[in-house]
Amino acid sequence: MQSNAVEAVIDPQHLQQVIWNLVQNALRYGRMPGEPARVMLISRAASDAGPPLLEVVDRGPGIPTKVAAQIFEPFYTTHEYGTGLGLYLCKQMCDANQAELEYVPVAGGGSCFRITLAPPAQAPAQSDA
Repeated sequence: MQSNAVEAVIDPQHLQQVIWNLVQNALRYGRMPGEPARVMLISRAASDAGPPLLEVVDRGPGIPTKVAAQIFEPFYTTHEYGTGLGLYLCKQMCDANQAELEYVPVAGGGSCFRITLAPPAQAPAQSDA
């Protein structure tokens, strides 16, 4: 029997916070006017083709190139009441776990936030000190 489990090394609380924030952003910003939000979570197991990854994908208007270049900077926001810390903190939590968070435009409209995870074999040894 083949397992569909994706194995990676990451702090589960960090991962939960990052995914929660990305999904909330997709629900808030990743929908076309007058339509319900459509958000997908996609995972891929580690293989010869690449490391394990998670993607949060929406079918909204996407992010303009000029804006996309700044979205991970602290205090950058396009929302009147935003702090500009959500994506910055997500990136920091991923970095702290040897994971990479990136924005990938979706052909035909939409956004994809891809988390490339560290597979177990590449994880640093944990210290009990």
